[in-house]
Amino acid sequence: MNKKGYIYTLTAIMLVIVIIFIITFYFIVPETEMRDVSGKIRCDELHYFVEDVKVDLDRAMGVCGRRATIYAIDYVIYNKSASLANFSYVTPYSNETLNGSEAAILELIYSGTLEGEPNPYMQGNSLIDWVNKMEVGGTDAHFNVTINILNISIAPYDPWNFTLIPIFEIDIHDETGMCHYKKTNVTIVSVTTIVGLEDPLYPLQTSGAIVKIVDNGTVQIVKKGVIGCGEGGGNGDGTGKVSTGGTPTNPDHMIRVITGTDLGIVDPGSYTPSLDDYAGVVSTEECNQTTPGNVTVPYILDTGEYNESAPSCNCSETVELNASEGDCIFLSNGDHVIKSGTHSIDFNTSGYYPSTVEVGPGSNYSLNGPSFFDRLEGNLNLSEKYFDRHVEFCDRVDELDIDFPDCYNTPVGLESFVFPYDLDRYDLYDCTNCTWVDYLYWQGKYGCLADGVCKGVSPTNNKTVEFRIDDDHRSKYNLTC
Repeated sequence: MNKKGYIYTLTAIMLVIVIIFIITFYFIVPETEMRDVSGKIRCDELHYFVEDVKVDLDRAMGVCGRRATIYAIDYVIYNKSASLANFSYVTPYSNETLNGSEAAILELIYSGTLEGEPNPYMQGNSLIDWVNKMEVGGTDAHFNVTINILNISIAPYDPWNFTLIPIFEIDIHDETGMCHYKKTNVTIVSVTTIVGLEDPLYPLQTSGAIVKIVDNGTVQIVKKGVIGCGEGGGNGDGTGKVSTGGTPTNPDHMIRVITGTDLGIVDPGSYTPSLDDYAGVVSTEECNQTTPGNVTVPYILDTGEYNESAPSCNCSETVELNASEGDCIFLSNGDHVIKSGTHSIDFNTSGYYPSTVEVGPGSNYSLNGPSFFDRLEGNLNLSEKYFDRHVEFCDRVDELDIDFPDCYNTPVGLESFVFPYDLDRYDLYDCTNCTWVDYLYWQGKYGCLADGVCKGVSPTNNKTVEFRIDDDHRSKYNLTC
């Protein structure tokens, strides 16, 4: 080959190499880009799947916590006098032995069992069931999912709620090995409410006879609106039903209203029953009466119209007392007024209230009413165990990024009022001079007779029913004795 032909051949070969390189590059670069785009999409899918798992775990704790709570209460109600105080549970995740109501609730949450026995109500709704569903759901999406439960803590949050704080280890990777997520100490904070559920303490204390629903009550216990006044003054405080005549069976439950008579000249014994047998006396439609020296019960004279804007009383011989036969009234002689009262049988005992005798660090927490967990165990005061659980939770609020600045001063105990009329239906009204505050009533705590609530008679056993309140709760509920 001559020199010229050699050069032509070499040039042709070089052109062929360039063309092959261009063609190869044309096919390879899009394939690489396709592979990169596909990988990014798949890793995005993994990211969203992980976020869905976290949301599902939060939802799972809400469902498990509420269902477990309902069944724990049902266990107490249907077994009447069987509290959860003696339950014991060794946690599979930490090998820790727990006791009492927290043990029962955590066993129900984790495995759907109570003392190892499956509970139909928890079937498919234990935390293990939820984790298994998520792992199967990952397989369907071509992800290998492993979720390990490392720990679950439980604590009172406030009187109406408790917290569940599980810690998980989550390991998820794509089947091709392209994308991988692994994280230990994935913490969920779930709050479960007890509002609307039965209070287990009542069936425990009444052998299943009485059940009450936990309801967030509003404090307006006794009506005390002014309905009249006495310009002529009076003496002593008294509460009773209006009686304008006749011979009442229980005059000590009544306020005798006398019309058009100067009480100062009245002989108490001239009435049947005697005026001194009543809870009090009111004399109306007579001004400038003589102060009686012979009436020994609380009384008010010279009734008239009460000026509330500038407190004063204007006697009028044409103004009758603004109350009817049988109405409950309260004679308040600090300011010589007559107020409307509440019949004990009409007393609203449905509400529940935070128990706040002593609250906060260094307080004597045991004076407070029992927390929900204590009530499941039949305890009649807030226990050290569940007080400490709340403090331990408060110690972690910053770590858990929870906005709860007043956590340490938040009460966790509950209280309500017993209703003696219901108790007497089952022959359980055996402490007639006890406070109506539930946890103290069952401890036999004395209560003074509260102003503004009229005595009643239980139709079951004809027992006199008096609304009574202990010293620690009088100011809280704006009551006097």
